[in-house]
Amino acid sequence: MINNQIYTQYLEKLKLLSLDEKIFIVEELWNNILSTNEEILLTDEQRKELIQRLNSYHNNSEAGREWLLVKEEVKSKL
Repeated sequence: MINNQIYTQYLEKLKLLSLDEKIFIVEELWNNILSTNEEILLTDEQRKELIQRLNSYHNNSEAGREWLLVKEEVKSKL
């Protein structure tokens, strides 16, 4: 675990980055997490929410939109 002083220093430096840079770092961190192949443990509440969302998708798969389209739409409004 990171010690609090180092953690605080990282956060302060991250706050200085542009929005694009922050998004890039989040994407890189997420990709790194996914590539570790470690099991991600869910709480019962998280598992229920995921099941509900999956069922919602199966019941109406046309209701959602692709992530890349949503991401571009959000970026265009910034």
